[in-house]
Amino acid sequence: MDELEWIRFVFRKINEFSDINLQKDVWVFGNKPDYVSSFEEAYCTLIEDLTFSDFIQEKILIKYGIDVSLEEELKKLYIMLEAYKEKDTDKEIVEDPEWHTVVNQAQTVMKLWEKEKTKISSEF
Repeated sequence: MDELEWIRFVFRKINEFSDINLQKDVWVFGNKPDYVSSFEEAYCTLIEDLTFSDFIQEKILIKYGIDVSLEEELKKLYIMLEAYKEKDTDKEIVEDPEWHTVVNQAQTVMKLWEKEKTKISSEF
């Protein structure tokens, strides 16, 4: 996967973490048959499949002129995701106040991304 695809996929997954209503619809109620996911699937996709720690360590965004504050917020999100104690069910997760702090951090990341993404490509 090239860098632009990597960036695109990472932020798509972070967007899922930033949207508690999407999580309820998809993870808990399965209301979107064309969008299959769960906490575990989203987590594994971002952390393992997309090697989120490598994404941060390689400072890919900085190469494209993205503000350093976005990278710092990504690091915070990574730490929060790694520290989160997964509950027994996705319903318990979306109702967990601790999870809501992770969601809020993902929202912070996405707000910064919205301001910065055109520095990389108009396709975002």
